[in-house]
Amino acid sequence: MNTTPLTPTQDSIDHQAAQWQLRQQQGLSAREHATWQQWLASHPAHAQAWQQLVAVDSLLGQASPAQRDALRQNLPPMLQVQAPQRSRWPLAAAACLCCAIAGSLGWHQWQQQQPVYQATLATAVGEQRQVTLPDGSRLSLDSATRVHVTLYRQQRDTRLLAGQALFSVAPDKQRPFHVLAGSRRVTVLGTRLSVRQVGRSYQVAVAEGKVRVRQYASSSDADHDRQPLQQATLQAGQQLASHSTRLSQITPVPPAAVAAWRSGRLLFDNTPLAEVIAEFNRYGHSQLQLHDSASGQLRLTGTFNAYQPAQFARALPRVLPLVVVQQQGQWLITPARAAGHKLP
Repeated sequence: MNTTPLTPTQDSIDHQAAQWQLRQQQGLSAREHATWQQWLASHPAHAQAWQQLVAVDSLLGQASPAQRDALRQNLPPMLQVQAPQRSRWPLAAAACLCCAIAGSLGWHQWQQQQPVYQATLATAVGEQRQVTLPDGSRLSLDSATRVHVTLYRQQRDTRLLAGQALFSVAPDKQRPFHVLAGSRRVTVLGTRLSVRQVGRSYQVAVAEGKVRVRQYASSSDADHDRQPLQQATLQAGQQLASHSTRLSQITPVPPAAVAAWRSGRLLFDNTPLAEVIAEFNRYGHSQLQLHDSASGQLRLTGTFNAYQPAQFARALPRVLPLVVVQQQGQWLITPARAAGHKLP
């Protein structure tokens, strides 16, 4: 009488695969290793069950405990099994679990990369604006300022495209807050700071908390946090500036003076006159006109009303060797030695 070898049930194959894995974890002797290899080669279903089991363990190893719990809760009842019961998984169930884990991990990674909030915030010349973000952080935007905000599940990114803004950051240790401006990146966890990006001029001033400023070779390097050229840590009452790819020395700043522009005041500290006039023009057409580039290199320290350029023009000759003449609605600024007129 002919007999046909019985095909082992899938449950028994999966049980054998689990037993071999457990014995491997405990250590196989040379003889046991040879026996395991013979078992793998004796039937195609053995190798398939083994590969499936290894794949499931690998995927579970990538998942956090919370993810594993979530996976079990979201699986059909037949697949909501605990690790000690793995030896009784049918191969089809293991395959389904494997797909579920892979899909969940892929979905989780994809979710982390998707913004939960995006917006471009902007102000016109002479306008100031306050915005509260969904995470509770508050942004105060100065005149002629543009900021792009992207909030993710694991981090919060804002890019200062132009102008200056005051950031009052809602604390969240699990979601660091970044302010990117050109080739610089500021990282904060909970603080109040002002960041300025106008042309090649960059400045960070901290009113509360602590921030880390990193300078990169390019904006792309800053975006991806690749190999900073310099970095510095600022405490409350400190500020630094940047021109091109170099950070300046850290200098003190009274916390009350951080973002003084919110009250319409412009603070200058040894600033070239050309930059001072450009700053006035950010709040409206100031009608201030430099007669020559040399005058623009003169440096100025002081506090002025952003919306009173005429008042500034009248005060200028008192602090710099200049003459200011009003001609055809403009304030013409010339060197004192070359001027033939005096300010009325």
